[in-house]
Amino acid sequence: MAKMIFSFVALLMLTGVARAADLAWSDLSPAEQQILKPFAGRWSQLPPERRERLRQNAGRWQEMTPEQRQRARQGMEQLRQLPPEERERIRAHQQEFRQLPPHEQERIRRQRQWFQQLPEEQKRALQEKWRGLTPRQREEFKEKMRDLTPAQRRQFLSDRDRTHPE
Repeated sequence: MAKMIFSFVALLMLTGVARAADLAWSDLSPAEQQILKPFAGRWSQLPPERRERLRQNAGRWQEMTPEQRQRARQGMEQLRQLPPEERERIRAHQQEFRQLPPHEQERIRRQRQWFQQLPEEQKRALQEKWRGLTPRQREEFKEKMRDLTPAQRRQFLSDRDRTHPE
């Protein structure tokens, strides 16, 4: 039975890889083609994984609200204005993120959302503290924070601010 399940999963995976490899421009919907128009001339030269990722991104783009699209455009423009080394560093981090298990990706998304909801003053204070930590202190801090709920994290940071004034 286990062999049969393994074979079935392997077949599904191979089918997905083959589908991505065979993803021709004509296979895209008109809406996807419109979104991916800048890639039309070189679509067939793109690696299959990149074509599949672009198609998935086009699907996400279609589901975005106008406000979300505007924020995404602003983010892309900010990325374009960065030095090449910084863009490469960001891409490497994105690639590392994609390699993480889904539960780890979700944990990171929740932490980012928690941070984004903080008042600007508190965000700046945390960023300054972070910059002042040694690499070892950063790792220790991440370990402490990793398993806390957002409420526990807020409480921890609040207690820490009271006991470690600057």
